Amino acid sequence: MTAEENKIFKSDIELFCRTFLNFHPYPYQVELLEKSVKTEKLAVRFGRQTGKTLTIAASAVYHLFWNDNYQIIVAAPSQEQSNRFIKYVKDFIHNSKLMSKLITRETVKMVELSNRSTVLALPGGQAGKKAGHTMRGAPANLIIIDEAAWITESVIYDVILPIGTFHNARIWAISTPCGKNHFYKMVKEQGFKELVCSVEKAMLFSENIKKYVTEKVWPVMSKSSVRYRREYMAEFDVEQSQVFPAHLLWGEKERNVIGAVNNDLRFIDTGEPGKEYVMGVDVGKWRDMAVIAIFEIDGDKNRLVHMREFEDPSQREFRILKNTIMTLLDQFNVTKLVIDALGQGDPVVEDLEYYLNMTGKGVYLVPFIFTYNSRLLVVENIIQLLEKDCIKIPPYAPLINEMMDYERIFTEDGKIKYRHPKDSTSDRLDAVMMALWGCQEAKYDPIIIGLKKERGED
Repeated sequence: MTAEENKIFKSDIELFCRTFLNFHPYPYQVELLEKSVKTEKLAVRFGRQTGKTLTIAASAVYHLFWNDNYQIIVAAPSQEQSNRFIKYVKDFIHNSKLMSKLITRETVKMVELSNRSTVLALPGGQAGKKAGHTMRGAPANLIIIDEAAWITESVIYDVILPIGTFHNARIWAISTPCGKNHFYKMVKEQGFKELVCSVEKAMLFSENIKKYVTEKVWPVMSKSSVRYRREYMAEFDVEQSQVFPAHLLWGEKERNVIGAVNNDLRFIDTGEPGKEYVMGVDVGKWRDMAVIAIFEIDGDKNRLVHMREFEDPSQREFRILKNTIMTLLDQFNVTKLVIDALGQGDPVVEDLEYYLNMTGKGVYLVPFIFTYNSRLLVVENIIQLLEKDCIKIPPYAPLINEMMDYERIFTEDGKIKYRHPKDSTSDRLDAVMMALWGCQEAKYDPIIIGLKKERGED
């Protein structure tokens, strides 16, 4: 390129992307590209399916090309997610006649150009005590945080922001919201400039996005649901209808809440001698999966230490489920077993009662039927335990997502109803709530636990 062409393409990132990367951004993506050039601390709050990661990857290539010895670090909750971002970057470079000639070194995690500029993928962290340890001391001119709302808060405040300050690095945080956690605070407290785009805004410019949302999202997800508003509309303020707001899960210093998610906690396969455990079992019905949840009781703390899932219909056959439960009763010192006794759960309960009577294991079996009233009680129980910091769970995304999606609505006659979105389930959460109900010392009302048959709600 001539000096004049250099000047033109360097001053116009949209033109650079169209000419050299074959990336033709929509107007809202052009705004993001231009903001990325001008902004030191940028928070990108975009809904799903809007192309936010692809756009930021294109901007990363632009910065690699025009800056010598430029170091970009990409952080995400896992190494796999960081590598996925790097793949976007490498695809742009390899598909460009100009850029592909400049590669001097590349691996799954990084790519280096002939001007000694590099982009490197590192795991940010949901990995307990070592979360973010690979980033410490890493030099950087630009730090890109993908899925920033889902990275451990301590990594943001103890690792990423200090690196940015020490190296005077630019920081771009990209994410869908996860309540008013550290991603929210980046905008409100850390001086990040925010750019927002919902999927419905993106639909105005892209027929492909419009087709996906109208055919795949709207038929299975209410536009007023917590999940849709958070993931697709990119809203922070969804806690009013959210049963388990983010601060109860992730903690919040301002509210003096520690949070239930413990990044140091991991599932185990066998209980420890001398420990007491309680089991909750959601028996899969129709297309739902069966789930077993086991909590360790330690004083007023209830720790989720084991979760077993049965997604394959053949594995939900009551004989297999019953045998797995009996095996786990042996592997853990289970003192109380709370099990869904409606429908398919009936034969399992009957066989377990016979087994426990014959073996004399001393396990208190609690048959449970989900009704309107009993669901209110178990939900209120888990909320109280969360508020008192009496629950600890591992950073297990499938369970956390179920909790984040769980909704509180009001019926026409003014009653509270708890539910999961149409396109998801609450099987893991139901098993957890039953186990936590069993962790309490209160006497059980026979109507609640199902000894007197009520019509179930599920």
